[in-house]
Amino acid sequence: MRAIGLMSGTSLDGMDAALVRVRRRAGAGPGAYRATLEAFRTVPYPGPLRALVTDIAHGEARDARAFADADRGVAELAARAAAAVAAKADVPLRRVAVLGSHGQTVFHGPSIDAGPTSMQIGAPARIANLTGVPTVGDFRTADMAAGGCGAPLMPIVHRMLASDPRRRRAIQNLGGIGNVTWLGPAGRGMTAFDTGPGVMVIDRMARTVSRGRQRFDRGGRLAERGRVDRVLVTELLRDPYFRRRPPKATGREAFGEPFARVFEARARGRGLRGADLVATATAFTAASIADQYRRFLVPRPGIDEVLLAGGGARNRALVAMLEHELGGVPVRPIESIGIDGDALEAVGFGILAVAALDGVRFDLARVTGAKRPVRLGVIARP
Repeated sequence: MRAIGLMSGTSLDGMDAALVRVRRRAGAGPGAYRATLEAFRTVPYPGPLRALVTDIAHGEARDARAFADADRGVAELAARAAAAVAAKADVPLRRVAVLGSHGQTVFHGPSIDAGPTSMQIGAPARIANLTGVPTVGDFRTADMAAGGCGAPLMPIVHRMLASDPRRRRAIQNLGGIGNVTWLGPAGRGMTAFDTGPGVMVIDRMARTVSRGRQRFDRGGRLAERGRVDRVLVTELLRDPYFRRRPPKATGREAFGEPFARVFEARARGRGLRGADLVATATAFTAASIADQYRRFLVPRPGIDEVLLAGGGARNRALVAMLEHELGGVPVRPIESIGIDGDALEAVGFGILAVAALDGVRFDLARVTGAKRPVRLGVIARP
């Protein structure tokens, strides 16, 4: 069947939409699928909506009406993205069986004392009624209710699409937050967790250095011109998150704007200016990923290669620093095995939407820590 996956990450660049043809793998049991990407589009956030969602996600004071407006705006953006990707493929929306919308995360607290919680806005029922297509959303709540972190969820999809018969692979996503999926040969064995910051701190330093003219460090050019303060990188790696054992997840609450402000203050106190801020933020991200690999993946269960996905995979400085930190482990873009890294997460939510229609329960104990297999997502019908 055809499905459209919809995904908006922490960078708030836009709503990604992937039109996929999903096939159940014969004889592989429930929850095993293959997917062919037929079209991919990103519909940019309108400026006012991006500003509103950013304020909410950063904890700025906003009333309930503003929250409701953001919820409606994200849903409408998702519906436009679904229509746009279907038009790109010349496929009528009525030929699409299901939409899977991750929504926009505005809060993720996997380790709150009162109980883990997460909030994604962009009402699936509104998307379903705007498009006329059944829509699956609210993917994280069931996992958290079962004792899980609610993230990461993409490892399920990584195992379906990126397992190798012989190699032990690490799929490293470099979005706003970094996360890794370790896959044993032929998908036997899987471990996954958030490694810490992805490009979130780098983006913030790029905006600061460019006085808002650059929203991110395109190609890693700023970092390539800067000097890395290794002492500060070592100090930042003492953050308690890096010592926690998986399963674990994090978000902008730990490595977002408050962390970036502390980072900048400490860096400037050590004399860092301009491109040095971006270079040191980039080195910290690379070092944190390598630190997590050494703690939890090397030497056991071991890694034969690392495949990179997400926007940070196009940051040459970040990739070069990660290769240096990993000292000989091959690092390649995930496109090298025929997967579109930009579309991967949207493809994943299309697959998870099909699984929701099929009533599949996923065992996420080694990924999120959920105490029992769970059905992911709530189905809204038009």
